[in-house]
Amino acid sequence: MRIRCFTNFFLQLDEDMTLFSDAINVIYKTYNPEKFLNIYRLYDNYLGITKEKYVYGVKLYNQTIMKMF
Repeated sequence: MRIRCFTNFFLQLDEDMTLFSDAINVIYKTYNPEKFLNIYRLYDNYLGITKEKYVYGVKLYNQTIMKMF
């Protein structure tokens, strides 16, 4: 995926994941552009690993940093 990317950032998530309608706005407001990877939690009633039922599933990669490696 990284090799085919022509943007500064890209998201990685599974095809069966459904994001809330404001998910992109939340990611845009909270990402740290100095890190090559920002990870976000998803609510999952069946696979959640904590009492709150969250899994770490959405990843935002900084392509500008990653292409140096």
